[in-house]
Amino acid sequence: MKLHDVVAEYVAYKRALGMRFDTDADILGSFCHRVGEVPLICVTADHARTFLDGGSPVSSYWKRKYTALAGLYRFALSRGYASVSVLPSRHPQLPPALVPYIYSQAEIKRLLDATPGACGRQVPPIGGVCVSCPAPAVIWRLPSTRRSIASDDERCRS
Repeated sequence: MKLHDVVAEYVAYKRALGMRFDTDADILGSFCHRVGEVPLICVTADHARTFLDGGSPVSSYWKRKYTALAGLYRFALSRGYASVSVLPSRHPQLPPALVPYIYSQAEIKRLLDATPGACGRQVPPIGGVCVSCPAPAVIWRLPSTRRSIASDDERCRS
């Protein structure tokens, strides 16, 4: 059975169970495109590894692609379409999750105070957009910052 046919049957099966299955269907479609129109039994571990590794560093998307392929191979093995899974048994170590930086009120105030220098003479109104900046900068009102919106509007007009 061709890889494309197994993927189509697997996607139809998952959707019949009530799943949207859009992301996995896209991933498996990319795998079919990368490998080409070959029988499932002709797909090798090199095909799977090349697809998983791609041309970029290891990321959480590597694990997402692996999970999609693992589901496909569980499906294929249970129906006798494949006799062995071609997926690697060892996974690369994923980079640590990004820890978000939370700005303090003082740091936000310093950033807002630096905004007039970044925008030139124009000062954006709080909650508005600075139209003179190359990339519009949206400034949000902070509880500790007591600026008059009218005075900011007047500065932007000058």
